[in-house]
Amino acid sequence: MIRASSCRAAIVSAAFLGISLFGVSLSGCGGDGGENLLTLDPVKFTALQTFTADDLTAFMKTTLGAAQGDPRFGTLPDATDGATYYKVTYPSVNFSGNPVTLSGAVAFPATGSVKGLVIYMHGTSLGQNECPSAGITGPNAYHEGATAIAAFVSGGYAVALPDYIGQGVSNQAHPYVMASKNATSGRDLATAAYQMASELGVTIAPKLFVTGYSEGGQNAMGLCQLLESEPIEGLTFTASAPMSGPYDLSGAQRLMLMGPVPTQPDAIQFAPLMLVGDIAYAANAYYSIPPSTLFKKNIASKIPTFFDGSKTTKSVLESLLLPATLDGYLKDSSGNYHLASIMVPAAAQGLNQPNPAFPLYKMLQEYDTYDWKPTVPMYLTALTTDTLVSFGNTESAVTAMRARGVTDTTMGHHGIVGPELNHLSNISGSVILARRFFDGGFDAVPTDADPG
Repeated sequence: MIRASSCRAAIVSAAFLGISLFGVSLSGCGGDGGENLLTLDPVKFTALQTFTADDLTAFMKTTLGAAQGDPRFGTLPDATDGATYYKVTYPSVNFSGNPVTLSGAVAFPATGSVKGLVIYMHGTSLGQNECPSAGITGPNAYHEGATAIAAFVSGGYAVALPDYIGQGVSNQAHPYVMASKNATSGRDLATAAYQMASELGVTIAPKLFVTGYSEGGQNAMGLCQLLESEPIEGLTFTASAPMSGPYDLSGAQRLMLMGPVPTQPDAIQFAPLMLVGDIAYAANAYYSIPPSTLFKKNIASKIPTFFDGSKTTKSVLESLLLPATLDGYLKDSSGNYHLASIMVPAAAQGLNQPNPAFPLYKMLQEYDTYDWKPTVPMYLTALTTDTLVSFGNTESAVTAMRARGVTDTTMGHHGIVGPELNHLSNISGSVILARRFFDGGFDAVPTDADPG
């Protein structure tokens, strides 16, 4: 009998290989919204976009925009090869470790030997199809995916971009800010990518690189932990570059969200509402924490329908304004907003204090990813003036890792300075730095002294 402890490995290995396990008992591998192992599809893929080398160079320059050539970030050289971008479905596991089919995207350079595989974990997006498998060109293009392809495939890397549980073909709730639950989608897509490469006759060096931005930065950190504790046989985890992630959910990120929210550009002014709403939706789905125990009635009533994947990120941001205003989300005399104003008193107190017994605070603590000891080279970057994901998250990670004995030969960090930048506009420059780090290590990128 294959026991529950090895259930995940059996599920994924069998499905990748297209093996039928009739007659084999899989204890603990059913239920909880998972698919039947016997019907789980193997890896399937369809080409969505193909680029020549000239096309990819033009795409890189257009997508990275002003960040390409900015002295803070550097200039990436022109592509010397074309590429193909594929939509992929592949076997993985859900929140509870049961079998499920997930989707994502994989891109390969067209010819030659590929440097390795970059696993890119994407940031917050709410729509079911606002994810890498939607494609990177055309009216429904997923821009963050385009940014990753522009930076890494142009440099001779293959790239794997998981959609995550809850997006693409997955109709389960997305485990938002639950890095260890999202990490498996990246690990399993990496395995799928190497299988695809074998079928397509693409030679990829057996090296894994991990990066991601915002929520994806935190998921990248969780994936680093997973790859160090459970390596993929035959592949070497080579380097990582988590970017602007909420690694310290229960500390630095909680303090930013609960603290004064200043007046900001329209694109991100109400994004903190979206973040806490998405957290509340996942908390309800996986920890049975009702929205009504967190928010006043108008916001609480909208959580189930605003964050179920049926609305785009833009429409959710627009739709949140009215119920938030009705619940009291208004500027104070200093021009700031406060999330506590739309929370029920017990929730505001439980997060402001904080209270270790308060259910949501306990959940945030469970998914903190900053306090551990990486052994694979890691480069952390973040915008010092970020008003959506606190720079304090990166400072917490640096301080905790140094306390655990991680030296600057293993972990380096850099705070990006730019008063004209915000959390959204910082992505392009960040991926350029990540690419340079993967190409040349710490000698190729700016690094800072540790926080005092």
